[in-house]
Amino acid sequence: MKKILVLILAAALVLTFAACGGGGGSASSDPNCGHYDATVLEMMGFTMDVAEVFPDGFSMDLQDGGKAKFNYDGKSYNMKWTLDGTAFHAEGGGAELDGTLSGGVMQLSDVMGSGLEITLVNADAAGSDAPAAPAAGDYSWWDGQWYGWRVIYEGAGGYEELVDNGYDVVANIKVDGDKATVTIWDYDESEDEALVTAEVSFQSGLTDKGCMVSESGEAFYEPLSKGSWVVDPGDDMVSAVDDMICIEGTNVDSDSEQDWFTYMIFLRPWGVDWSDLETVDGSNFPYEDMVPFHHEDWYKGQL
Repeated sequence: MKKILVLILAAALVLTFAACGGGGGSASSDPNCGHYDATVLEMMGFTMDVAEVFPDGFSMDLQDGGKAKFNYDGKSYNMKWTLDGTAFHAEGGGAELDGTLSGGVMQLSDVMGSGLEITLVNADAAGSDAPAAPAAGDYSWWDGQWYGWRVIYEGAGGYEELVDNGYDVVANIKVDGDKATVTIWDYDESEDEALVTAEVSFQSGLTDKGCMVSESGEAFYEPLSKGSWVVDPGDDMVSAVDDMICIEGTNVDSDSEQDWFTYMIFLRPWGVDWSDLETVDGSNFPYEDMVPFHHEDWYKGQL
């Protein structure tokens, strides 16, 4: 949800400033003038990577005479700015930005009504007092082997008769910093016969585990696109379970758009005893029985 809101903001900024334009600035004796780069984005308690949300940058050039250049999407737009004490205001092209400015640090609040808070820093003015960009998270919780089951939750055409059919799976998630590879295969097959091979990235989520997002790959013999998966252990139907994730996606047959299915893959770290689900509030679970079919006769034997 947070990424969707930020993307809506990005689109609104493009439309708002579509009719504006401008050139470069000049040197100034005003200590508040200068170039400010976005370093921190926050929304609904989340901290996000600036480069991920605004790959072409998000910055502001404050100039003498209350003139400003707002730099976004590789373009520069004209604005006017004022400062009353530390209360900062800029407007232009139908947009208004409000916040505070002091010591080379600009903090914009509720940008374009999106709820997004943006901190911009003039490195020359702020010096060592500049707030640091958020450090990359620790996503080691995801690293390792997993066990669970897959199911076709909804389907049409040739897949309709497979709805609610489940099968046990094994997964391997290999984490490298804020990225990982994900491989998933049926429990009675080998990793070489994987049903899913995906490249993913991690970002902040509702818990310190973070959120896993697909980048590329293949799932059930169809291409897996960027953002097809958004897997947040704190923000889905299995969030009542501390160590469980649900990967959900939709496949449309490349030969027939009438044939499609929505899949769910429920996974827990290898070694977890699934019988503890009996004591968990399962009111949001899609199925009454969430334990893999071969939990007793195969999985426990493997342990």
